[in-house]
Amino acid sequence: MGLLRSRRTYRLAALAVLVAGVVLQSAPPADASGSHSPWSAPKLLHGASTVGLGSATSENPYLSCSAPGDCSAAGTYQDNNFNTRSYLDSEVNGVWRPASDVGGVAVGANQVQITGLSCVAGGNCLAIGTYATPAQEAQIFFGNGTPFLDKEVDGVWQPAITPPGLASLDASYRYTSVLDDVSCASAGNCAAAGTFFSNATYPAFVVDETNGKWSKATELSLKAAGLSRTGLLEAPVDALSCVLPGDCTLGGYLSNGNNDSQGYVAQEVNGHWGAGKPVPGLKQLNDGASALVGAVSCSSPGNCGVGGTYADGDDAPQAFVADEVHGVWSSAVEVPGTAALNTGGGEIPSGGGPPFGAQVQTIDCRADGDCTIVGWYETLLGASDLFVDAESGGVWATAIAMPNLATLNAGASIENNGAAAAGLACAGVGDCVIAGNYVDATGDAQLFTETQTSGTFGAATELPGSATLTPGFTDPFADSVNSLSCWDASDCALSGLDATAAGGFVNVESGGTWATPTDFVTSPTVYLGTDASVDEMSCPAAGSCAAIGSYESSSRTEEIFFSQETSGVWGADVSMSGLESLAPNGDVGLDSFRCSSVGTCTILGSYLGSGDVEQLFYDVERNGTWQTPQAVTGLPAVTKGTNPFLFEGPRWTATSCGNAASCVGVGVDLTSSTSAVPFMVTETAGAWAVTLSEPGSTLSGGPELTTVSCPSPGNCVAMGRVSGANQTQEVFTVPELSGTWGEPELLPSPAALSTAKGDLKGAYVQGLTCKNDNTCAVTGQITLAGVNSEPFVMSKVHGAWKPAEKLPGFATLAKLVPPGGYFYIGVDAPTCPTPTTCIVVGTYPVDYQQDFFGDASSFVLTSRSGVWTPLALLKNPATTKTKNSTSTYQFDVSALACVSATSCLAIGINQETTLTRVNPYTWDYTYTYAIASASGFGSSYPVPVDLTPRISSYDQAPWSIYDVSCGASGQVGTCGAGGSYDNLTSTFPFVMTAS
Repeated sequence: MGLLRSRRTYRLAALAVLVAGVVLQSAPPADASGSHSPWSAPKLLHGASTVGLGSATSENPYLSCSAPGDCSAAGTYQDNNFNTRSYLDSEVNGVWRPASDVGGVAVGANQVQITGLSCVAGGNCLAIGTYATPAQEAQIFFGNGTPFLDKEVDGVWQPAITPPGLASLDASYRYTSVLDDVSCASAGNCAAAGTFFSNATYPAFVVDETNGKWSKATELSLKAAGLSRTGLLEAPVDALSCVLPGDCTLGGYLSNGNNDSQGYVAQEVNGHWGAGKPVPGLKQLNDGASALVGAVSCSSPGNCGVGGTYADGDDAPQAFVADEVHGVWSSAVEVPGTAALNTGGGEIPSGGGPPFGAQVQTIDCRADGDCTIVGWYETLLGASDLFVDAESGGVWATAIAMPNLATLNAGASIENNGAAAAGLACAGVGDCVIAGNYVDATGDAQLFTETQTSGTFGAATELPGSATLTPGFTDPFADSVNSLSCWDASDCALSGLDATAAGGFVNVESGGTWATPTDFVTSPTVYLGTDASVDEMSCPAAGSCAAIGSYESSSRTEEIFFSQETSGVWGADVSMSGLESLAPNGDVGLDSFRCSSVGTCTILGSYLGSGDVEQLFYDVERNGTWQTPQAVTGLPAVTKGTNPFLFEGPRWTATSCGNAASCVGVGVDLTSSTSAVPFMVTETAGAWAVTLSEPGSTLSGGPELTTVSCPSPGNCVAMGRVSGANQTQEVFTVPELSGTWGEPELLPSPAALSTAKGDLKGAYVQGLTCKNDNTCAVTGQITLAGVNSEPFVMSKVHGAWKPAEKLPGFATLAKLVPPGGYFYIGVDAPTCPTPTTCIVVGTYPVDYQQDFFGDASSFVLTSRSGVWTPLALLKNPATTKTKNSTSTYQFDVSALACVSATSCLAIGINQETTLTRVNPYTWDYTYTYAIASASGFGSSYPVPVDLTPRISSYDQAPWSIYDVSCGASGQVGTCGAGGSYDNLTSTFPFVMTAS
């Protein structure tokens, strides 16, 4: 697998240490001297790696239009960390502006959900929603958190705010609330309503905006709503309509702990909200004690229509309507004709909540006593179908099944439900448009529209292009069409969810003709959840580093990006073009990256081809221009195996480049589920060739090539392992001199150190670095009894291999690890700044017998002319203890770069773990990840990044560094480091430099 698909998971604060011979000075936890740091501040890269290739789509979009080409949209999407995010967008004169995330919410909020949108003029809207931080999620019910209000003023979205005064209402559990609905009468005059938590209840609250200023949130009195409390009391708001500033009507339902519910309405008159009251006559209809008001529309103050559902004496949900005329409510009545349609009866959930059966879904009143409604009912098959009805002069006609919908909805059943209406928009009395979804005869969800013209309902018709979308949601409570907006009877826009594209779509009707739906592309910048990082750096000259890394596109595939520093200035990262022709399904891995000079670089990588078969590729940069990526040819055809979890095909195990036109890669080709062939790929003067023969004729036992190092073109050393006597895993090496590969040489000394028995006995090589043909250093692991291992080092001096040896000074580490054996002590590949000096860094683990609470640190050892000096520990900051807490520190080196035998830069992790006594008998773990100090060449300095700690039992370190590079061989110049920054919602790549 390529590096990008098996990226090291070092989660970092940055730590750098100075190597002077064999003496390492660890960086202090803070810089008390106030001296200037040589490091630049990290630069977040915001190019290809974070835009998802420009194909970001929205989910469940809300859409509101005031005129053709002047719309606003708000919705949610899921980032690549599986967090829910929300976006805001505007269309002006037919052009969509760049979308943006909701601003103003708490840092680290990982669940940001839009719940409503209301627009009254182009570029003047109010979006509502709720966000939650990880801490809130741990203590609140799903869907609750901190409500927010986000205004759009003249096309510009403002930072979101929390409803003023909510803190005083929600004092017990500080913001475990939700906003349910929103309505704006004019620009700057809106109302929003929702619920908050108080004293084991969820009462309703309202908040008003008047002339652009928000009043304090106030609790809606529900004492007169007609339902006694027998347990947890809830009062969700399901509908809200404002016709003038300060004149609004809302509806919802009041539920108690006995699973009883009653519909209620509340009204605001001249800016003052009255108490919530039952709809007159609804209690008498609601023999089954399960009612709600789900639709409200007002044509003028004091003239409204409401609709919803109730349970009759047989516990069958039925639809009702009620009118308000000049401030006086009539009694609720069953929608005429719906009981006859509702032959399936419906059901009331045993656990409480809204009933399923006949119900008014939406209502639109264009004049006093003149309204149109759409609702659903249950057929004998247990599926949902739709009815329509109209009121004229205060008199409701008999409801009818939506014309032609039963024919379209032929696949509806009790298993997949059926039709649902998601939008109703009326341009005038009796002139309306309806949109929704249904299930066709094949069981697929499709979209429909229908018009009411001069009071007459036309036939429902399939929306053009609906079959290509296949939304996949037939549940009436999860509609495929999400929003419908019309500016006259024949010019509309709708939006919804296209499950096939895992995003949203938009469709426009002009002059009575609907276009084909298109994926709703808001802006590439909205897709901020990209999992991106800088994985490798190469600095061929001072101020001219190059960075390469990976990001996850909006289609959830792995891609590669590249960024170049020129004269100390970093350009934006760009997606590596041409790879899509090799890997149309994405998922590209990087195995090797090296720049021999500025503008001359080489990439070796892999990708998943057709049938999930691994393939290899290479790409080169010449004079600053990347060429077209090329597939490595000459490998055997793959015989696809039967294991669905195994990726067959070739994969690199190691690569090395002598220069930009001379590289060697070694690996293994899994030609089936049971067989493997080693291979070697050699580039000579830009020409690539594949060698499939096993490395040498004197070896048996299935040799595997695992690593390679090329100090110069045509001069390389490859190493691997092979089953020797008694199945012991021996190490072997194969040299290349002047372009000719020699015979393999068995090196049994590493396996001789192993204390394991049988076929578990042996050793394997992890890292190999050769400074020239005759000088190399090797790191690896020997197997011990059980499942543990121990590092070894080995050297080649004057062309001869010296015996492998355990780490000198290893006994020091043995005292720090569990007495039962070594869990894992890791070493990185050697770095050899001179032909006679090689340096190795590694890490040792915490004491796992003390509940993961203990020190982990790093060490270094140096080889001079093949003689390894005892390892030196990088001392942790001292453990600190107080009466109620203990803090320890863990830091692991993850990368090393050297410009001379006495000047090296090591970068790794620094993690503080704090154990806090929460009562006399228990302890609570928290992890504080902070950015540690860094050493430049001669002094220690703090790295200039955000030092704000993050404390959470489930948190991750915000900064990770994966690689560091310090100029070409022997050149003292600018160093570059790269990695990723995780703000809990998105992961960004970053680079920084040090002189």
